[in-house]
Amino acid sequence: MTTYSTGYSPTPKNYDEFQAIRDTDIGFSRRHSDPDLLAPYGTVKTGAQGSTDKLWTGTNGTSDPKSTQAVPTLDEDWRHQALPRTTVGPTFAVKHDEGKTDWSLMPFEAIEEINKVLDFGAKKYAAHNWRTGSGFKYTRVLSSLLRHTFAWARGEDLDPESGLSHLSHMGCNVVFLIYYNKYNARYSNDDRVTR
Repeated sequence: MTTYSTGYSPTPKNYDEFQAIRDTDIGFSRRHSDPDLLAPYGTVKTGAQGSTDKLWTGTNGTSDPKSTQAVPTLDEDWRHQALPRTTVGPTFAVKHDEGKTDWSLMPFEAIEEINKVLDFGAKKYAAHNWRTGSGFKYTRVLSSLLRHTFAWARGEDLDPESGLSHLSHMGCNVVFLIYYNKYNARYSNDDRVTR
């Protein structure tokens, strides 16, 4: 919003007060010693500087109140300038991720237990041993899965060797099979018996 040389910036809140001061010449006389400061109503020159320029002059550069050039009134000019003009934007962040994996659905506590089995295997053998070369034969992983499954079904919760849950070992074996099956071009040890 434009602030004029008077230092007085009219807004909808103080506009009526400004008009009262202007009409009665109270307040302005304390700020300016120029007796001709107040020009005809509705004529504005926004480039006034110091007390020698006339704040209220015609837009044609004169102080002639009968100027034929059309000038905006205060209502047309100042009031609409005082109103805030803002662009309404989104009130929240936007990200288009439809169709992508929603990892917030994953129970990471359960995955952590499976990872403990992988950590145990890395110390016993080597990290990523199960992915070396063409990996294990499918039936070997399946046999390990079934041993842990039946041990847990009989009421044994923890594997005696690792001290970890049989369920975690089962999950680890399932992860192996999922991985092998997904990349079966490399891990071609699918030796399941088919009919």
